[in-house]
Amino acid sequence: GNVCLIVIFIQKNRRHNPCSLYILTSALISLIGMNWAFVTNLNALYQIPDPFGLSLTLCRLRGYILQTTLVLHRTMIIFACFDRFA
Repeated sequence: GNVCLIVIFIQKNRRHNPCSLYILTSALISLIGMNWAFVTNLNALYQIPDPFGLSLTLCRLRGYILQTTLVLHRTMIIFACFDRFA
């Protein structure tokens, strides 16, 4: 779904209002967050000494990036709703 949104809203004629830019940004951020979660979980499963379990910095960085992308995704959706309401 995010890839479809990116393909649709990256077109020049769709980028005229701020709402479409909010949705495009939300899709990009969501795609980054999902890829980050997927790659780090696979790394933790298949790499025998789990680097995210051994290093406190990596463990916190993993959670921080995941939470940040989730919050930014939701914030962009809320901004798009506010834009359409206004």
